[in-house]
Amino acid sequence: MEVRFRWKVNRGRVFPVYSKPVEMLEEDHLNEWIRSPKSVILVDDRREVTRAMEKGLQNLGWEVKGYTWAPAAYEAMKQCEFQFDILLTDASMPELDGLELCRLVKSKNPVLMKIMMTGYTDQELEKAMEEGIVDAVLTKPVSIADLIRTLYRTAQKDLPEGTVI
Repeated sequence: MEVRFRWKVNRGRVFPVYSKPVEMLEEDHLNEWIRSPKSVILVDDRREVTRAMEKGLQNLGWEVKGYTWAPAAYEAMKQCEFQFDILLTDASMPELDGLELCRLVKSKNPVLMKIMMTGYTDQELEKAMEEGIVDAVLTKPVSIADLIRTLYRTAQKDLPEGTVI
């Protein structure tokens, strides 16, 4: 990019101005956001899913506690007084499903980011998003890259325009 400035009448100067494309700037903010520490409670009744997601997020330097039983996850959240950044939960689980878990957690920490993973979507999940019970829904299978982008975009939704995270 080249920008011309006129310093004196009939005399011009050329200054090179370098700027990254918008996509690269967004990517820089995303990378910076990823590097900042996060604490995550991860709940999925399938152990292999929990382990894979837990390992992928821990590789980013995030603190992740994985659970395969939602009531145990909820008890752990109560013990830490709901002081964590992200709840990442499966939708369909025995005893306490992901949607009910999100409702319980929202009543204790309304600003906590709640992400639902599911093999399907339905009107109940869409309504839960509209009501703010769930912040985002990811369709399984979920890659770490898709998860990170969804978390980043969800985090940006609640910020005043122009805020950089």
